[in-house]
Amino acid sequence: MSRDRERALDEQIAQLKREVLDLDHRLRHEREKLADIELFIAGGTLDPMRPASYRLVRVMKRHQDKVLCCAWGTNSRRIVSSSKEGAVVVWEAGLDKRVDTIVLPTTWVNSCALSPSGELIAAGGMDNKCALFRVREGDGEREKSHSSLGSVLAIETGIREPPLPSPTAHTKKVVAIHTSFLSFCTFLHSEHQLITASGDGTTALWDVESTSMIQKSDSFYHDMKIVLHKYSRLININI
Repeated sequence: MSRDRERALDEQIAQLKREVLDLDHRLRHEREKLADIELFIAGGTLDPMRPASYRLVRVMKRHQDKVLCCAWGTNSRRIVSSSKEGAVVVWEAGLDKRVDTIVLPTTWVNSCALSPSGELIAAGGMDNKCALFRVREGDGEREKSHSSLGSVLAIETGIREPPLPSPTAHTKKVVAIHTSFLSFCTFLHSEHQLITASGDGTTALWDVESTSMIQKSDSFYHDMKIVLHKYSRLININI
């Protein structure tokens, strides 16, 4: 690159920085013009809010340890959940039954997600990997989850939850590998792309078919908990 070109770019960058500073100053000025009352005074003029009222619809019970993640499918009918003991369960929420149960070869399955079609599950945790599994329809149909009444009857009669199955022979494909634990994963609009976040402070966009990384984003924070995709760009939210 010629010196003239470099000089022109430097001048353009300097001009853009000046514009940013000017816009920031104008924005602060406009905010100060609108700040005509203290927040606690404005809050005192509002009507008291009614407490939120929720109704318990159903308690889905199958995991034998802490539930670490749960996510709805795009059709709002199925739920996938993962837990500390290494199990991933797909639920048919409206019919109160389990569709499938998968046991990963690792504990602490921190994240799970259903693909838009509901045919694939993405899950991973302390093994630093995000793997895909194909949902096997009907593998959990004969085992209904326990409602609150069912739990009470189980306690009174001494009936215990059936043990989790041994590691299953689901079709497995490892898509993403990080250098630390997986903290988040989700499909991106289709089954062809997957977003993951890890305790190594990175988020990545992966191609499912080739298992290749499309885009990677580093963070100053060690633990990435939530990743959002908006306007075709990765936006990292650290908590």
